[in-house]
Amino acid sequence: MLRTLLAHPLARGLDVNDPYTSYLQGRIISQRPFLRKIFEEWYLAVASCIPPGEGLTVEIGSGGGLGTAYLFERL
Repeated sequence: MLRTLLAHPLARGLDVNDPYTSYLQGRIISQRPFLRKIFEEWYLAVASCIPPGEGLTVEIGSGGGLGTAYLFERL
């Protein structure tokens, strides 16, 4: 019940395993300045842990795909 109450109207009732749900979550986050800032800080912290240099970097993502811009922009 709490999940339903807290769900954004666009994502309410959608299957969390559906890729479209992840897309919508990314869209919702990017349209909300407060949420966008929280995720930006998180991704920048993660990106700062990636050692510089040559080699393969693999991002095992889940969610709206927002991290790619922060993680691979730095490489």
